[in-house]
Amino acid sequence: MAAEIALGLMLAVGAGLMLQTLWRLHRVDPGFNADRVLALHLLPPNVGSQAGRTTSGFYQLALEKLRALPGVSAAGAIQHLPFSGYSWNGALDIEGHDVPPGASRPVAGLRIVTPGYFKAMGQPVLLGREFDWADSMRETAVIVNRRSPARITASAAAALNRRLRIRGGGIQSQWMTVVGVVGDVRHVSLTAAAMPEIYTPSRRGRFPR
Repeated sequence: MAAEIALGLMLAVGAGLMLQTLWRLHRVDPGFNADRVLALHLLPPNVGSQAGRTTSGFYQLALEKLRALPGVSAAGAIQHLPFSGYSWNGALDIEGHDVPPGASRPVAGLRIVTPGYFKAMGQPVLLGREFDWADSMRETAVIVNRRSPARITASAAAALNRRLRIRGGGIQSQWMTVVGVVGDVRHVSLTAAAMPEIYTPSRRGRFPR
């Protein structure tokens, strides 16, 4: 009987700690609003195949049709949703901010999005603007989050109009101009702090595989 009582107390304590943890997680702001948001995983034909050569505008057309549906207020796409378990990272060259010899370049999470993504996720645009489809063609605009190293100073406004390049996977992008600053998102999990993030427009309406 003593063993049963001890086991019961252990279970009660464990349940109490679990409830406290769930309560704390419930109060954590993930940086986006998942209420009434439907997520879909879309895979168009391979863009390298004969069938895929005409799919450069696949996501643009799909999102336009989704926005036209009754009850849909916004629609957008991203290559890796928050909490998906995937995260691309890249090093940054920031114009006007020289890296001392032997020092590492600042690193940020890389997110590829379409116009409408921030509105669909309820991720606030704090300064500047969202992407438009022209950005997908020019590939010269970039959006950063509040924690981004592109800020350099304590003011988020310092990031606007700053130019940067992304280095990752053996690729160096062209110089891109920061056109907007968005709120921070906990991309990895609710228990992991938000990280610096760089958002680029989907290239010509495509996402890399």
